[in-house]
Formats: sequence, C-alpha cells, structure tokens
Amino acid sequence: IGNGYMGGMIFGEVAQERIQFNEKTLWTGGPGEWEDYRGGNWPEQNLEPLKRIRELINEQNFDAADEAAYDLMNTDRAYGAYQTFGDIYLDFASSNNTEDYLRELDLEDGIARVIYTEDGITYKREYFANYPDNVIVMRLTASEPGALTLSSKFTTPHDDTEITARNGRLKMTGNLDNEMAFESQMLIQNEGGTLETKSDKVEVNGADSVTILLTAGTDYEQKYPAYKTEHPHERVTSTLNAAAEKSYNELLVTHQEDYKELFDRVELNIGQDIADIPPNELLDTYTGDNDDMNSRTLESLFFQYGRYLLISSSRDGSLPANLQGVWNDSTSPPWSADYHTNINVQMNYWPSEVTNLSETVPPLVDYVDKMRERGRETAEIHYGAAGWVTHNEMNIFDHTGPKNWWSAFHFPEAAAWLTQPLWEHYLFSSDTEYLEEEAYPIMKEAAEFWLDNLVEDPRDGKLVASPSYSPEQGSFRAGASMSQQIIWDLFTNTLEATE
Repeated sequence: IGNGYMGGMIFGEVAQERIQFNEKTLWTGGPGEWEDYRGGNWPEQNLEPLKRIRELINEQNFDAADEAAYDLMNTDRAYGAYQTFGDIYLDFASSNNTEDYLRELDLEDGIARVIYTEDGITYKREYFANYPDNVIVMRLTASEPGALTLSSKFTTPHDDTEITARNGRLKMTGNLDNEMAFESQMLIQNEGGTLETKSDKVEVNGADSVTILLTAGTDYEQKYPAYKTEHPHERVTSTLNAAAEKSYNELLVTHQEDYKELFDRVELNIGQDIADIPPNELLDTYTGDNDDMNSRTLESLFFQYGRYLLISSSRDGSLPANLQGVWNDSTSPPWSADYHTNINVQMNYWPSEVTNLSETVPPLVDYVDKMRERGRETAEIHYGAAGWVTHNEMNIFDHTGPKNWWSAFHFPEAAAWLTQPLWEHYLFSSDTEYLEEEAYPIMKEAAEFWLDNLVEDPRDGKLVASPSYSPEQGSFRAGASMSQQIIWDLFTNTLEATE
C-alpha cells in the first residue's frame, strides 16, 4: 500500500503481523555524510579526458577510447541509498487453529486485507494508505465482541533511534549517519476492552475493534546545497493528531474518494473472464494464448496493478516513484533503490498520461526542476557547456554527475530523456501555463546543453553526441542511435514548445 509519501508492505502472518513501512525521503548519503559532497562528486579534470576520447573516436581507435573513458568515471562516495524506516509488529494470542485464510489487495478500493477464522471466530485486518490525511490506517475487527488481544511495537535497523510510548502512542525518533533526522508515530485506539501503554509497546486486551494510525517524516528538503529543513517532530505530531480526530469510517471514505477518483477512470476489456480466480492460480495456469480467458484476466489485472502502483508511488508533493516505487525493506537495496534515468524513471511514468493518471506526473516535474541547479554545474565542469545535464543514476541530493558503473556511467542524454514525460504532460493537458512556467524552461536548458555539446562528425559533417554509449551495450562511439534519437526528440519538442 502507498500514498506517494509512505509505503507499507503487509506480510499477513496470523500469530505475528509484520507491517514494514517507508517514507520516501529517508536516505543515507548526501552533504550530511561528506562535507565535500559537491566537490567530491565533480572532479575538475574532466574536460581534457573528454577531448582526448573524442579524438580517439574520430580516429576510430575505439579500444583506446573505451579505456580512456574510465577517466570520466566519478566517485560513489556519499551517494547513499533509500532506507527502510522500520517495522510494526502486532503480536496476537493465537491457537494456530486457523481456517479459511485469505490475503488480498483490492485494486478497486486500494485496500489490503487479511481474513481468517480461528476457533470459530473470523478475524479481519484492513490496511490502506490515505493520501489526503497522509496516514497509513490499520483496522482490526472480529466477528465476536471482546475477541481482540494483541500488543504492538516499533522496530528499526537504524542504531541512533529512541522508541517511547505514552497514552497509546508509540514514537520512534532518530538520526541516520548523515545526521538526517527522522520520526514516526503510531497511535493505537481500542473500542471495548482495555489498553495499556508500556515503555516501548502498547497492549490491548479483549477489544471489539482496534484502529492503528501511522505517519512518518524526515528533515529532508530538496533544496541545494543543505537539503535540510526543520526537525519532523511537530509536523508528524500534527498530522497524526489531525487524523486521530476523525473516525475510521471518515478516514476510509476520504481515502476511497481520493483513490477511486484516479483509479476508476479507466476500465480495460480484452475479453477477460470475470470469474474471481486468485492471482496465484492465474499465474500458475497462464499460457498467453489469445483464446485463453484466464490469461486475458491476468493481463487485465496486471494492467490495473501497474496503474495502482503508480498512484501509490507518486502523488503531488511527494518525491517521484523510484526504482522500487516507494517500497523497500532494506538498508542496502539493489541499485540503492534510486532514480535510474537511463530508462527506469521514464518507464515508471509511461502509464501516467495514456492511462489517465496525469496527476501522478507533478512529483517528477518538481524533482527535475529542482535538480537543475546542480545539473548546471555538472554541465559546466564536466563538459564546458551551458544548460543542465544529469547522468544515469540520481539520488534525492541531486547527484547529477557520472557514477562508477563501467557499463552505464556515461549517459548525459538522461536529462533530455527526462524532458519527454514533461512535454507529454502538456500534450495531454493542453495547459499552456504549465508549459510556459514549468516544462519549457527545463526543456530549453536541456537543449542548450546539447547545442553546446554536439560535435561535428568528420565522417559526414553531421552533429553528433560524442562520446556516445548505448546504455549497458557500448562501446564508446560517435552518435549511437539512442543518443541521436533522444536529442532529436528533445530538439523537436523544444521547438514546438517554443512556438
């Protein structure tokens, strides 16, 4: 589940439920980890290697060009990684005599559920991430009164953390190694039975129902050079207090109205069967055959699941969807769970306009807009060019220089490609104010970089990107097809935007 800001993964065990949660801005790295973050990511010696590589390519000495290109690599120091915030554990008194177990994610309502029967009592857990109120909501009910007995607690892998409890509210606050401050608060509310607050957990005995509210935040702000704002305590506290004043039904209605306004816009009919077959069975029997109704059902389901993931990972005011959307249970996730701009970020947003989810695009627009300040410095230092540029990997601290992954580090076309979803946002909305004030300045500066950085190819006199490296394919050449196509697209769209 997710609301753009936060994400939760529901594991669904009977005796001990685990809810792993994230808040999009919790990252290691950045200026808090290394004082020389700016200088360290931008060595000053790159113009001479760039000139030499171009000469070797013009001489068609490609092996030497590939070797020389290693001088363009950069440091990963203080790059950091997206972090898990922590886990909530709900421990239940269980007889392990469980029947009729069901775990589901309802795409139409944006609600995850765990339902089972134990000793003749049916237990239901419902989970959703409410965007308007910015809380994750958990609701526990049973078919008989007084049947809910549980304890709840926070855990986190981050060392510099304090967990306290008071009046049914758990607070987890701490700092990462880069001095990023973070805080989450969880409020447990019981109907019936008793509630007792211990030093680091909350126990509920004999309740009819339980509602749990969770929110979280950090002191991060995407603002160069400090990327820091006030401690999140007051913000987190006020958010949770405001949500706590509403009933569960009010929070549910607010969530459903907001979510369904986006999700319900599109239906897909490709001849699928409407039978209620569990996805695991659809996966097991999938053939891909056009006449197989179960296969059509799975494809239709995955189409809507993709829309669900984008709604859950990218909402106005949040950071955009990263490599893993918003979900990550690791302190060292694959590829840092970052923003890969040599296709992955763009791919995340391919469904946005064509499946009528235009409202998911503003986080990407805002993120790209704010990275330009560092991107201008990268363009000047690495290429001696105007405009702005970034490469194949980015974090939340606007790392716009190359990294050190040998098969993909050189990709200055990333900035140009990032302008494509911004332009398409205008094409689908016809919002000329947005184009003039937001998209066009970004596009124009990206085009200015390439006007400065294209070089004449001695073979035919045409302007090409050099060195040019087809991502993860190589090797270094002049005018790889992917480079030329992306730059052509940028120039064509920018000319049209100018008109």
